[in-house]
Amino acid sequence: MRRSFRGAFALTLLVAFGAARAENLTPEASAAFTTMKKALEGGDVDAAVAAGEKAVKLAPSSAEVFHWMGRSYGSKALEASIFTKISWGKKCRDAWERAALLEPTNIGVRMDLIRFHMLAPGIAGGDKEKAKQQAAEIAKLDAGRGHLASGMIARMEKDLPLAEKEYRKAYEMDAVRGFQPLGMVLIEQKKYDDAFTLVREASGKLPESPWPKYVLGRVALSSGRELEKGLEALDKALAVPATSSGVVAAPDPPSLTALHWTRGLLLEKLGRKPQALAALTEAQKLAPKNEALAKDLKRVKG
Repeated sequence: MRRSFRGAFALTLLVAFGAARAENLTPEASAAFTTMKKALEGGDVDAAVAAGEKAVKLAPSSAEVFHWMGRSYGSKALEASIFTKISWGKKCRDAWERAALLEPTNIGVRMDLIRFHMLAPGIAGGDKEKAKQQAAEIAKLDAGRGHLASGMIARMEKDLPLAEKEYRKAYEMDAVRGFQPLGMVLIEQKKYDDAFTLVREASGKLPESPWPKYVLGRVALSSGRELEKGLEALDKALAVPATSSGVVAAPDPPSLTALHWTRGLLLEKLGRKPQALAALTEAQKLAPKNEALAKDLKRVKG
């Protein structure tokens, strides 16, 4: 698969791991599903694939299990040799298509199918027209998330102004889901003033959510401005209990890996090397096989 698929898909997994759950599973299937998710967040892809294949056998009618099975296969495709990437990629697509058949209203699955079709080459099954078809189906189910899907396609096509336009519509309709992608596309365009303004507004709308805190950390890191405020925001995000109503009500919160990693990079910019090393080490404990994280940790160690 193309290098862009590796980066975009890996970042998607990193930020959004953690809150997904499958219901009505047997204890054995639930245990395998939980093992798959934990292994995937920790970067142990082989263990995730093994647990996931056990889970889908035990729960062949669970859309969420197939959804995460697809994520495991997709992660395997990222690290596989050139000779097996396509095979793993097709397994990823097939798992997500199975999940969509089992639960046609599962928008998360359709979003991942859009990512696949936009980023995978044709030989691996990618098809941009199919991505747009998925976006149209999502719009029928939920107009706000339809704008999110269209914004994601525009972002992947590097049309950032169009992506921003779609994400603003999504944010107006659903601040919880629309905030994070809008904030990130503003950062990508280096519209830092707009990003800071958005964070302040969203902090009022979503006081318990960790997302405004995380995005504040990211915009501070990218802009080099308000570094102390960004650090304080990340500390508050890390302090949000997993059972907080803001977290439960929101889509998947930012992963602990992403929070510690961003915090470490902010501390590095502030010249606090020992604290930066501690934060990055904590992130690596959670994702020991993340190569980009390992490079940052090595750089900070000097």
